[in-house]
Amino acid sequence: MYSTNYSIPHQLVTESSIGNLLQEKLGMGTEGEIVLVILKDFWMNELKEKEQKDSDAAKRKTQPVAKLTLNADVFILNNDRYNALARIDTVIFETQSLGSTYNNLMEKALEALHEKMIAAFTENRFRNKTKFTKEFVTSSYIPRYKTKILTDTILKKGVYFSYEDFKNNAPASVNFKVSSVGSSYVLHLIENGTEVFERKAWGVNDGKNTYIVQNGQLYPLYRSNNAFYWMGYKEVTKANYNMPVYVPGGGGTAIMVPTSKGTSDIGRTPLLLNPDTGKEY
Repeated sequence: MYSTNYSIPHQLVTESSIGNLLQEKLGMGTEGEIVLVILKDFWMNELKEKEQKDSDAAKRKTQPVAKLTLNADVFILNNDRYNALARIDTVIFETQSLGSTYNNLMEKALEALHEKMIAAFTENRFRNKTKFTKEFVTSSYIPRYKTKILTDTILKKGVYFSYEDFKNNAPASVNFKVSSVGSSYVLHLIENGTEVFERKAWGVNDGKNTYIVQNGQLYPLYRSNNAFYWMGYKEVTKANYNMPVYVPGGGGTAIMVPTSKGTSDIGRTPLLLNPDTGKEY
């Protein structure tokens, strides 16, 4: 979990381990049921939303936006074997700093997962599915973390023209140049002594650093355990809750509903690499 309040991503410490939170929040409500939760991706970071108040850029107000990404598979024990029960792949936002809301984000993520589990369990969706041993289930996820980019100790120099090149630590050995343009970096291929701007490559390793290409610009790619991230820029469309609406049967109470949507310009933030697609998660 990372926050951009610091010059580099700063790891936060949760009050409880993820395992304990899962045990506390994901009870099935039925005695004797055992579930196996595979957390494929679990990532938090803090964005900086810029709200345009007037034409004067100096008067913009910046608000923090906390973001949680969760990708998990759930299996349920059924007659000494595990059946696939539920899958969740979601992103949750809160307009607060990550430091003040990360517990709330985790609660919401686990509640969403719990709801999917209960629905699948109630409807008996798993009963007729293929049964697996626990060893088979856990071993099937190991290849995801055994790619050469994670296991090789030396990363090869060259240009990654695809995500597969990156995963396999197999960049193309071509002549290239990483150049700085202002505060940014760009990639040029050298063809017959001529530098040609390259924006379609996936990334590049210059022998010292690894970069990912986004919109023609290079961003240094960092590794944290089995995850990769980079400090990039992100636009998020958020709903504007500015009109109270009375809901029939709601006891006469009003709720705020989205009445319009606008694109918020998001400042620089750690972006997570999706290991399945090679794109931003």
